Amino acid sequence: MRVLDGQGEVQLSYLGMPHYYDNRAAAVTVSLDDWDSQNVNWDAASRILTNAHVHFTGAIITNYSPDWSLIQYWYNQGYMEPGSHTRTHPCSDSEYQVNGYTWQITGSRNDILANLTLRYPYVPAIMLPLWI
Repeated sequence: MRVLDGQGEVQLSYLGMPHYYDNRAAAVTVSLDDWDSQNVNWDAASRILTNAHVHFTGAIITNYSPDWSLIQYWYNQGYMEPGSHTRTHPCSDSEYQVNGYTWQITGSRNDILANLTLRYPYVPAIMLPLWI
């Protein structure tokens, strides 16, 4: 890795693997994209990962009728963390402009906090939809 600051190269040194927000060492992350009303696939994936003791993030599209009780169940098992994936999965600036960035991003966070009982008062991740 090379970092430049406009006047030359900045010296870097490896300090070690960073710890995740809850002090776990994080070398690999697993995320499940597009958690919406298609709960059968998410339930199966969550079961597989939880049984394997693999921590994962579920990218929740909050305005597409996710089964909040199912998400809460998997969260309570201790391996899933909820992640915001916007309210309607907009994939372009024009799609974000329909309702606004705040409605999509902050609203998604607020939906998660309103529908789930979390161990902490925030949503730890946001995965923005892919812009094509």
